[in-house]
Amino acid sequence: MRHVALVATALALASAPGSAQVGRGGDPQSQAQLEAATLESRGDLEGAEAALRRLLEIDPTSSGTIFALERVLRAQDQVGELRPIVRAYLARSANPEVMALNLRLLIEADSTDAMVTEAERWLATHGNRADYRQVAGAYASALGEERALDVLRRGRSALDDRSALALEIGDLLAEMGEVDGAVDEWALAVGDGTRLTEILRRVAALDERAPEAGRRLADALADSDMPEAREAALTVALALDLEPEALALAQSAADDLDGRLRVAYLEDVGQRAREARLASVAAWAYQELGGDAANPEDRRELERRIVEIGLEAGDTVMALEAQRRVAASFARSSEEGRRAQAEVVRLEAAAAPDRAVDSWRQFRAVFPDAPELDEVAAAVAVSLQARGNDEGAAAVLDGIDGPRSTLERAYLLLSRSETEEGRQALLLAVGGLPPVEATPIIQFSSLLGRLSKTGAGALVTAGLGAHHGRGVVAARALAAETATLPEGDRPPLLAQAARIAEEGGAPELAVEIRQRLLVEHPNAPEVAEASLSLARHLGRPGGDEGAAIRLLEDLITSRPGAPIVPEARLELERLRSRGS
Repeated sequence: MRHVALVATALALASAPGSAQVGRGGDPQSQAQLEAATLESRGDLEGAEAALRRLLEIDPTSSGTIFALERVLRAQDQVGELRPIVRAYLARSANPEVMALNLRLLIEADSTDAMVTEAERWLATHGNRADYRQVAGAYASALGEERALDVLRRGRSALDDRSALALEIGDLLAEMGEVDGAVDEWALAVGDGTRLTEILRRVAALDERAPEAGRRLADALADSDMPEAREAALTVALALDLEPEALALAQSAADDLDGRLRVAYLEDVGQRAREARLASVAAWAYQELGGDAANPEDRRELERRIVEIGLEAGDTVMALEAQRRVAASFARSSEEGRRAQAEVVRLEAAAAPDRAVDSWRQFRAVFPDAPELDEVAAAVAVSLQARGNDEGAAAVLDGIDGPRSTLERAYLLLSRSETEEGRQALLLAVGGLPPVEATPIIQFSSLLGRLSKTGAGALVTAGLGAHHGRGVVAARALAAETATLPEGDRPPLLAQAARIAEEGGAPELAVEIRQRLLVEHPNAPEVAEASLSLARHLGRPGGDEGAAIRLLEDLITSRPGAPIVPEARLELERLRSRGS
């Protein structure tokens, strides 16, 4: 704490004129500054006070010394002695911060009337923005928000500037619950030079009122005559996920531009909207660019961006429409056209399943030897299985060879309770799949061979659900069902339920299931993997790093021979090095 006091005193004194000389020579001011900081750090408050008083004699206009002295006197419960010193300072120097200190001292002394008299006298003779801001702060503390608001509005009138003190007025109105008025003032503050990030932070803090406040702010800025304010309106809409408003603003701005300026603007909007994950805005920008592009390959590249944007946003309809435009731009019989059409069918399986089967038949008829047949057939089959049409899925897969079609045939076998045949088909499929996809399938098929009949049935149901895009529901159901299964099935099925939850985008559910595994089956082999996964979750930024370290230490010492221990050691080393 003494070190902190030394630093605080030094920083406060650094604001005094001539502070650049501190520590460089033997001048009295530098010596007194160093002495005051040193004495306060040692707890010698009386000595520090004396040194600070000498500093004021050397430089009576040092505001840093005033605030350092305030802290020392408060620590001694003698802050009342500061009042005459502050009055003397203000007689020499018109400093709004010291004036505000004077008002605070009067409030603390229960001299509210005197505070008002001093504040009004000060405003009558000084009255710049900082003065009105400081007086309003004192009034808000002692007299309430309405009186503070009156001071700020008087200041705006005196300064003859419609946007003066807009940020402060807006903040007060927000505290008073007048959100619309606050937003209107914040819009003025943007035009008055306030950083937009400060305004966005205030709007976001309105919680459930933030979307409507954001729309009002964007509308107010868009109505401005200043181009900077209109650009700020788009920034607000992008930052607050106001997609329709952002699209309208971007379209309006683009209509006023042409040539290279328009191209540059659309590129910028497309990139910013993509970063903000406002897919329709980004897609519009790239479509506009594509319409202006003279080169067919440039147009295709822009359409491919729209495909990517749609997939990133989960909007498969948008992605499909853009991919159809890509496919239409090629000669149908060309290699590029074939690949583009294959992607159309694959996307139709997700976005337009009713049309996907016909598109698949046409594609297969035109390109009977296409290398894309395996992947496209699998995509259509998955879509049909998810809708309960196993017969249609089998027809699509008929005559198609490849790892993905084999994988889908495996799931069809499992859905018909042909567990062993399905398991063998799974193992056959993994040889042609990337390792990242093959590993969970190997785990799944291996586990199928080790469970009881009822346990295997529960696993098949969960596996089918996860494969058809219902992983979270499947994981929760499997975890619940383990309580009714044979004892030996429970730990491996809980571990698998956690994996399904994690792969399905529910990490908190995975944590819950793994914690249950550790509590209910502490001696099971699956505890090692679960412990490492839990430690990684806890060790993330903002997590419980200490708990993660303890979990890893216990895993390493209690199960030194577990295959996963080398990974646990690396994770433990990483966490320890991060904390050092």
